Formats: sequence, C-alpha cells, structure tokens
Amino acid sequence: MKKKSFVLIVVSLVLCFFANAEIPDNLLEKSDLAYVPSTSKFHLLIESYEKNIKKQYYDLDAYVKGNGKYLVIYNNPAIMKGQGQLRLDKTIYMYVRKTDRLQQVSARTNFYQTVLSQEDVMSSMLSYLYNTQTVEETELDGKNVYKLTLLAKEKRCTYSKIITYIDVETLLPVKRLFYSYSDQLIKESIIEEVNKENGKMKYVRFRVVNSSNTSNYSIVEMKDFDDEYEITDEMFSVGYLKAHVK
Repeated sequence: MKKKSFVLIVVSLVLCFFANAEIPDNLLEKSDLAYVPSTSKFHLLIESYEKNIKKQYYDLDAYVKGNGKYLVIYNNPAIMKGQGQLRLDKTIYMYVRKTDRLQQVSARTNFYQTVLSQEDVMSSMLSYLYNTQTVEETELDGKNVYKLTLLAKEKRCTYSKIITYIDVETLLPVKRLFYSYSDQLIKESIIEEVNKENGKMKYVRFRVVNSSNTSNYSIVEMKDFDDEYEITDEMFSVGYLKAHVK
C-alpha cells in the first residue's frame, strides 16, 4: 500500500511539472506586450453609457514608452481641448492650459464621466503595477485560456486584485475582473475585438462594465497605432505637456 501511494505521488508530481512547463515565463508581461506595444502612438476613443444611453465621449491622442511613461492630449469634447495628462512612473499629472493649472491626480480617481479609473486609462501594462500570484490553465467560453490572479504591488494601485484570462495561443487578454480592497468585484473588462497585421497591433476594442449596475459601462477603442513614430524621453515631461496641449 505504501509503495502504491508513493508511485501515485510521483506520478502526480511529474504530471504537475509538465503542466506547469507549458506555461510561459513572464506570462503577464508577454501578454501586456502582445496587447499594447511598449512604445507607440495611437488614437484613443472612449464612449460612456449610463442606463444603456450614451452620455459622453472622449477623443485623445496617446503616447506610451516603456512601463511608466504615458501621455494623452485631448481632442474632444470641445470643452476639454487644451487639456492633457502625463504619467511619470507612479505619478499622474493633469494640465489645463486655460488656467495654466497643473495638479496631481490619484490613480483611483474616476476618469471623468466613465466607469474607468485614471489607472485604466493612464497605464498599459498590468505587469508594472501587479504581481502574479497564481496561474492555471482553464476554459472560458469554449476557449483555452490562462487564468492569472494578480495582486497589487502597493496600496496606491487602484485594485487590490485582478483576475485576467489570457488566450493560450495569442497571449492576448480575453477578460479581466477587478476587485476593491474589500475584495468586492467592482467592474469587468471584456475584450471584444483585436486586429493585428504582420504581428503589429492595428485595432483594439473593449467594454468595461460596472458590476453593480451593468447598464453603466464604457466602450474603449484604440486605433491608428504608429510604432514608427519617434517617441523620445523628452516627450514625457511637464514642460512638453504644457507646450503641446492645444
């Protein structure tokens, strides 16, 4: 009996080893880079809905470089022209040209009249803000996915925990669940469309839904990716932000 139990334990360990061997190293970071290029210029459109009725839209130009450098310039609505935001490492700045006002904003603050947080808009890489706690292979809507449980690296992060489902073949995210620091599900993100050409991102569309009121949601589109656009470190400064909002 003891010998049989020993054999079963060994077989279980071997099977566990091979199952884990199939999971790529740095899976979250690889998924981040498959989703949004680490250095790029793109167009960002956000539509906000309340009770399934469109209430507001936002049109921005976005520039990203590496983990902690992110710049957005507002094009529309008209009332927001002359405004922009800058992320440097963990700090987010907002600038209004009309009043020449620069202020820091919390990552947890709502992004205007949307269900998005500032972190949702001003960060493109989950691996920069969250650690992977667990990884498992599972199935979601008939698709083979990795299920990752992520924990915030520090308290200033907007969410205490995120569960993200990643397509096994493409490493693109499929769905994300966001939890508060009281461990309540507060919103979910469903990736609805991703288009790539020759391995380069062309278009992304996803929906972020308020979990307590599913008729309130935001639709986000990322398009016109330009990976050839020259993006320099000098662009991610308060001086550049002030000089380029129009």
